[in-house]
Amino acid sequence: MIVSLNYSYIVPSLHYGDIFLRLVYQQIFTPMIVIWAMERWVSKHGLLYKLGTVIFYSLVLMLLKIWLHRLEIIQYSDMWKLEWSYLESLLLLSATGIGLLIFRAIMRKDGIPYESS
Repeated sequence: MIVSLNYSYIVPSLHYGDIFLRLVYQQIFTPMIVIWAMERWVSKHGLLYKLGTVIFYSLVLMLLKIWLHRLEIIQYSDMWKLEWSYLESLLLLSATGIGLLIFRAIMRKDGIPYESS
């Protein structure tokens, strides 16, 4: 979302209450959802369950973005389509999952135990 703000793809509302809600979404809800998704992703076995987890949590992120858009907390410019936000959420979760896999592989290679459920 920060890249979208810098390139003016998203135009945030300037009301103090809206700024607060947008910051809560960016700084609290999005990281919590990503952490929950990765915890769920690690605990599931099987490619279909992992894929379903990523799709479900990316839909949750997308629904939050639609809610912010409908409340006019954020507005999308003509260069950005609302549907691209779903791809942004999917990319966020996919990149985090790949980073988690790389981290776990490095930890395993170094012989350092990591917490797993």
